Amino acid sequence: MQLFPKSEALLAEAARALRFLAVGALTTATQYLVLIVAVETTGASAVVWSAVGYLCGATVGYFMNRTWTFGSATPHSIALTRFASMVLIGFCVNTLAMRLLTGSGGLGYLVDQVIATAVTLCTNYALSRWWVFRA
Repeated sequence: MQLFPKSEALLAEAARALRFLAVGALTTATQYLVLIVAVETTGASAVVWSAVGYLCGATVGYFMNRTWTFGSATPHSIALTRFASMVLIGFCVNTLAMRLLTGSGGLGYLVDQVIATAVTLCTNYALSRWWVFRA
């Protein structure tokens, strides 16, 4: 008889969440690299390049989360459709947050982006865990 029957499930969920955060760090680095290079070299809109960077990071995130984070056997035809929907939701959340933060004076585009990233992260984990990569 196991003393703490749910402890294994909690540990598995914690490990999954840590993998999601590691993949998220890579996808976020991709987004920030695109954002910073574009803004600093061309003076282009931080909102536009944040959005472009988000989509670049999402591409990396799909493959890594599908295989490493969630070990999903969900067919690509299903998972990719769900993932695209999740990315669209996250894209809107990120872009709206950036628009609201930068439009109100914000704290500088990079601090604004950190806040937008934090808001988007929670939504994306829940959707990935319980919908996108679930069979």
